[in-house]
Amino acid sequence: MSAAPKFADRLLTAAPGAKMLSESERWLATLAGRGFSNRQIVTRLVVTVSTVEQHLTRAYRKLGITRRQQLPDLLLELRESA
Repeated sequence: MSAAPKFADRLLTAAPGAKMLSESERWLATLAGRGFSNRQIVTRLVVTVSTVEQHLTRAYRKLGITRRQQLPDLLLELRESA
Protein backbone atom coordinates (compact mmCIF):
# COMPACT_ATOMS: atom_id res chain seq x y z
CA MET A 1 0.00 0.00 0.00
CA SER A 2 2.89 2.33 -0.59
CA ALA A 3 0.79 4.11 -3.23
CA ALA A 4 -1.14 5.92 -0.50
CA PRO A 5 -1.06 9.63 -1.22
CA LYS A 6 0.54 12.03 1.24
CA PHE A 7 -2.78 13.82 1.86
CA ALA A 8 -3.98 10.75 3.80
CA ASP A 9 -1.08 11.24 6.19
CA ARG A 10 -1.89 14.93 6.61
CA LEU A 11 -5.62 14.39 7.08
CA LEU A 12 -5.50 11.75 9.75
CA THR A 13 -2.39 12.64 11.71
CA ALA A 14 -4.19 15.44 13.55
CA ALA A 15 -6.96 13.18 14.92
CA PRO A 16 -6.72 11.87 18.47
CA GLY A 17 -5.09 8.45 18.28
CA ALA A 18 -4.04 8.98 14.67
CA LYS A 19 -0.33 8.83 15.38
CA MET A 20 -0.89 5.19 16.32
CA LEU A 21 -2.41 4.37 12.92
CA SER A 22 -0.30 2.43 10.48
CA GLU A 23 0.06 3.78 6.95
CA SER A 24 -2.42 1.11 5.77
CA GLU A 25 -4.96 1.99 8.45
CA ARG A 26 -4.72 5.71 7.56
CA TRP A 27 -5.13 5.03 3.86
CA LEU A 28 -8.09 2.64 4.29
CA ALA A 29 -9.79 4.98 6.77
CA THR A 30 -9.36 7.85 4.31
CA LEU A 31 -10.87 5.83 1.46
CA ALA A 32 -13.77 4.65 3.65
CA GLY A 33 -14.31 8.22 4.84
CA ARG A 34 -14.47 9.39 1.24
CA GLY A 35 -17.35 6.98 0.63
CA PHE A 36 -15.61 3.93 -0.82
CA SER A 37 -17.27 0.63 0.15
CA ASN A 38 -15.15 -2.27 1.40
CA ARG A 39 -15.59 -3.97 -1.99
CA GLN A 40 -14.43 -0.84 -3.83
CA ILE A 41 -11.37 -0.63 -1.58
CA VAL A 42 -10.63 -4.31 -2.21
CA THR A 43 -10.77 -3.76 -5.97
CA ARG A 44 -8.69 -0.60 -5.83
CA LEU A 45 -5.94 -1.96 -3.56
CA VAL A 46 -6.07 -5.67 -4.46
CA VAL A 47 -6.43 -6.89 -0.88
CA THR A 48 -9.03 -9.14 0.74
CA VAL A 49 -12.29 -7.97 2.30
CA SER A 50 -11.04 -9.41 5.58
CA THR A 51 -7.91 -7.25 5.40
CA VAL A 52 -10.00 -4.11 4.85
CA GLU A 53 -12.36 -5.00 7.71
CA GLN A 54 -9.52 -5.71 10.12
CA HIS A 55 -7.61 -2.52 9.28
CA LEU A 56 -10.73 -0.38 9.55
CA THR A 57 -11.70 -1.96 12.88
CA ARG A 58 -8.26 -1.16 14.31
CA ALA A 59 -8.38 2.37 12.86
CA TYR A 60 -11.82 3.06 14.38
CA ARG A 61 -10.59 1.90 17.77
CA LYS A 62 -7.49 4.08 17.59
CA LEU A 63 -9.46 7.11 16.37
CA GLY A 64 -12.07 6.70 19.09
CA ILE A 65 -14.99 6.19 16.73
CA THR A 66 -17.44 3.32 16.54
CA ARG A 67 -18.91 3.52 13.04
CA ARG A 68 -17.82 4.06 9.45
CA GLN A 69 -20.37 6.89 9.22
CA GLN A 70 -18.23 8.95 11.63
CA LEU A 71 -15.24 9.01 9.26
CA PRO A 72 -16.49 11.73 6.84
CA ASP A 73 -17.12 14.16 9.71
CA LEU A 74 -13.70 13.39 11.18
CA LEU A 75 -12.03 13.94 7.80
CA LEU A 76 -13.95 17.19 7.27
CA GLU A 77 -12.95 18.49 10.70
CA LEU A 78 -9.33 17.66 10.03
CA ARG A 79 -9.41 19.22 6.57
CA GLU A 80 -10.89 22.44 7.97
CA SER A 81 -8.34 22.64 10.78
CA ALA A 82 -5.37 21.97 8.48
